[in-house]
Amino acid sequence: MKVKNLCPKGVACVDPPFPTNGTNLVRHYVEGTTVAFGAKVNYTCTPGYLFDTDKDKASIEVECKSDGTWNAPAEWEKCYNPSGRIRTTTVHCITSNHSLKLISERYCLDPPSPSFNGGLTTWNSTLVTLL
Repeated sequence: MKVKNLCPKGVACVDPPFPTNGTNLVRHYVEGTTVAFGAKVNYTCTPGYLFDTDKDKASIEVECKSDGTWNAPAEWEKCYNPSGRIRTTTVHCITSNHSLKLISERYCLDPPSPSFNGGLTTWNSTLVTLL
């Protein structure tokens, strides 16, 4: 005798996971709605922030799996504020004709990862020198 399974099957996922604190990721999902199996929810950086691993990346996606769970990453990507990695200093210099000149330099506080720096491991911290 064949037994029929009368248990209802799920058809969608709800409540995609929130990224961990400090990632600066924004989840694009309307609370209380369902997400079909195989469909994805997008996560983007907070406006003005960039993905740490790829500044040109637009978003990451988390997919609703057929068992009703999410394929959330074990470790969420982080976004950073690029202006937080740049510092400007002003230096007073005396020129050869003894006039005072202000020189402003902008430089990065941290070197980028090799993948972000075109594979290079050397780093020139000066971005711009304004005279």
